[in-house]
Amino acid sequence: MDSPLRILHITGVITRRNEFALLESIGMTKRQLKKVLVYEGLFNVLLTVSITSTLGVFLTYSISKSIADSMAFTVFHMGWLPFILAVPVLAAIAYTVTLSSYRMLSKDTIVERLRQTE
Repeated sequence: MDSPLRILHITGVITRRNEFALLESIGMTKRQLKKVLVYEGLFNVLLTVSITSTLGVFLTYSISKSIADSMAFTVFHMGWLPFILAVPVLAAIAYTVTLSSYRMLSKDTIVERLRQTE
């Protein structure tokens, strides 16, 4: 089963295939295009991490703390280790999804990709 992040990124690459073909036709190399796509994927990971490390942690802490306080037999403790371990996993997923979607997209020639219409 595909994750929503992977589906979103693949969809973004597929919908921009004409743009990528146009960039390659005017001189952008495949290496440069891969680099741009990898940076874009890593930027998405950075944006996700920044939102979840601020707003997500605040919401999780406040909701979980209020639930734990209402029950006398629970003690709430929030650790950072799962969050820290998830960051490299997200980065690896973004990197592999980017490269695999680009490989899938670049099987056709530039001319074939430019001729395709949505």
